[in-house]
Amino acid sequence: MKTYAIIAVLLLLLCAFQCESTSPEPNPDYIDVMYGETQCADPWQRGTTDEQTLNNIEAFMREKNIRFDGTSIVQNRDIEAVCLACNCISGRVIYGTVHKDDLAKIKELKFSERN
Repeated sequence: MKTYAIIAVLLLLLCAFQCESTSPEPNPDYIDVMYGETQCADPWQRGTTDEQTLNNIEAFMREKNIRFDGTSIVQNRDIEAVCLACNCISGRVIYGTVHKDDLAKIKELKFSERN
């Protein structure tokens, strides 16, 4: 019985070291981009939640024939809002991906490539 237990433990250890966590390869056709959100001068409607805002951005981009996928909105602690005028930054950063063919169009909307 002790032999079976040892074999079982060895098999479990072998399986544990054989399994590799593989993350999907990034798609070379898509580029990570970011945008410094403004207080209220963005061309899309800000939602009541970040998810709603991302959906509004994606809908706006579809209207402009830009292939964009919003991934997150993050409060950047290094950026502080210094004014409350519509065109002032809010301190939040919108992250997403855009198809490489649409990069020039999205840069016109003040997005930049994310390093």
